[in-house]
This record gives sequence, structure tokens and C-alpha cells, in this order.
Amino acid sequence: MWLKVKSKIIVLLVFLLVVSLFPDNHTKAEEIDNNMIVNEEVVSKMLEDSLSEENISVDNFEVSSDELVLDTSINDAEGNKVETTLSIEPGADIFNLTTREFNEVGEEISKEYEIKINQFKDDEFEATFEDVETEEVFTYNSEEGTASIAFLIPVAIGISPAVMTALFHTGAVLIVAGTGYVIATEFNKQRAKSKSKSKKQYNHFDAEIRNSGVYVGKGLSKSQAIARMKSKKDVYSISSSQAEVVAAGANTKGKPFKEVDKYKNKPKKGYYYHWHPYKRTPKAHSFYGGPVK
Repeated sequence: MWLKVKSKIIVLLVFLLVVSLFPDNHTKAEEIDNNMIVNEEVVSKMLEDSLSEENISVDNFEVSSDELVLDTSINDAEGNKVETTLSIEPGADIFNLTTREFNEVGEEISKEYEIKINQFKDDEFEATFEDVETEEVFTYNSEEGTASIAFLIPVAIGISPAVMTALFHTGAVLIVAGTGYVIATEFNKQRAKSKSKSKKQYNHFDAEIRNSGVYVGKGLSKSQAIARMKSKKDVYSISSSQAEVVAAGANTKGKPFKEVDKYKNKPKKGYYYHWHPYKRTPKAHSFYGGPVK
């Protein structure tokens, strides 16, 4: 009995430790080198290095137009392998967590949770983890420093804040107004790998420029993308031709033009090709593809 209680205490301590490392939503230059190309390969390696310090293994990392998926694993106090899959749909305010671990009698159990970050500002946050099946909710509030039903927190939930912390620090995910934005990759190539057939597939997305990357939010129709660009906000599209359509629609008085930032007459590494409306009016970017390598 004492061994079981001791195991629960260890889980609680791990949980409290990793959530205290949860970063703010303005990742600083010291965490991401501005000269670094922030793409899927680079982020995957950074995730591996970051999570290995917590003895968490990265088993798979993929980014597509449908979602960002991160598979991780760790051994629990009894040596059993605990697996988690965190998936983030661009523009969603709910993150999905699937876990596979073992209960006190050694039986393997699978769970699905919905994660919502209720508050996220100035290093303080509140997040809830809701069991999809039972509707049981685990809550953590960094200001109070306590977690609800602390001694009953599953190991997988205990490590998930560390996983999410790594996603923010490595530049894979950005939080804007409570929703998740994922690092832009060549979505047109990734789309063919997508296993999801039920989700609607978009050609255009909200876009935000942060640090050395372009981040993609919720999917947009063509008319929505054009309207967003007219309001002087950036857009990301899955191809150059799709991005051109948006830029052309944002200003119909002339032809849009394509460019990329250059250094010594060569495209800057890590920067994105994009289209501008005629005469750069309105001032906004219509991005496409991945960063220059």
C-alpha cells in the first residue's frame, strides 16, 4: 500500500515540477536563435534534446495542414512504458491528448483528454484536462501552485505540461488569443501524408509572424483569406498559386508580386516566400511553402 502511495507522491512531484517550467507566450531570442531555420526537422531535434532532460522520449513529430502531432513516452515508477499523443489543430482552442499507461494492477488503459489553457499571461496560467469519457476534470493553476485531485493525477497527465512546454520553447507552437498556432511547413507536401479524411481541408490559413517563423492558425475560405489580408493581416496558403489568388483579391487595381527577403542578392535562410498586393496596399503578406534552406 505504501509503495502505491509513494508512487502517487512521485507523480505529483513530477507534475508540479514540470508545470512550473511552463513558459510565457512570447518566446525570447535566447530560446530560438534568430539565425536558425525553424522548420520541422530542426524543431523535432530541439524537442528531442529538450525532453530528454526530463527522461521523456520523442517517438514521432509531424506537422501537416490538419494538425501538429507529437508522440512521447516515459517509464513510470514501476518501469512500465507510458505513452502520450498530443495533437493540436491550427487555430483550435482545445488540444487533444491520448494516453496509454498501466493502472495499479498492471492493466493497460487508454484515455482521451481535452486540454484547454484558460489563462496564459506573464508566466501565470491555468489549464484544465478533461477526461472525454468520464468528464472528470484535472485543473492546474500556477498562481495557487496546486492541482485538483493531485494524488490521482495519471502519469501521462503529469508529464504533458513538460511536453507542451517544449513545444513552446522550441517554436513549434504559439498561443495567440487562447488558440494554437503551429509552425508553417510545406503543407502541400504534408497533405498527401494526412490520414484524416473526415476533416475539411483548407487552402488558406490565418498567419502570424513571430521570432524566425511563420505560424499557421485556423483554416480559411478564399473569401475569408482575402478579407483578412484587406484588414492588413497576414495569410498562409498551401501553394504559390493559392497565395497569389489571395494577394490579387486583396487589391484588384493591379497585379500582385512575389518576393522573399534577401541578403547579398540571395534569399535569406529561414525566411518565407510570399506575395504582396499591388503597390503593397494593403500592407500584408500572403505566405506559402516552408522556410528557405
